Amino acid sequence: MGFRVTDIFPLIHQFGSKKFDISFVRPESLELFWSGYQLVKNMPDWRGFQAYSVTRQNEVKKVTVLTRNESLSCTDILTWLSWYRDVQGVPAKNLDEFGIWSGAWTFTIKLKSLGGTVSHIPSSAFIGRNRILVFYRGQPKLCHKCGSPSHFSASCPE
Repeated sequence: MGFRVTDIFPLIHQFGSKKFDISFVRPESLELFWSGYQLVKNMPDWRGFQAYSVTRQNEVKKVTVLTRNESLSCTDILTWLSWYRDVQGVPAKNLDEFGIWSGAWTFTIKLKSLGGTVSHIPSSAFIGRNRILVFYRGQPKLCHKCGSPSHFSASCPE
């Protein structure tokens, strides 16, 4: 499937078993595995092979959304997030040690998955004219220009 040794964290196999456990160094590699598996699972070389997801990527996440415009309402951000995910609970303003709002919100979100692949939130977007940045644990690192996991925007060929 095109993975390198440096992409794989452990590959665990017990002697005599037909089961293998594989973990990837980066979440993007897991997403690429599931996309690739959907393409090859019916090919002759993959006959008799079955993959099962035991990932924790679709757990509930604490997502931080950073805005640079204090007048962008939490309701607008919530509406944007709900197009992509199941938002749970009440959002909270991120306050510093003096109680001053940083312009960021924290949302509790359950990531959706389709066919074993977790549907991640874009790391940046526009709501109207307002750019937002989105951060959470396990979020894939992608190029901001074309969305590729193989490079970052500074070296984007697009």
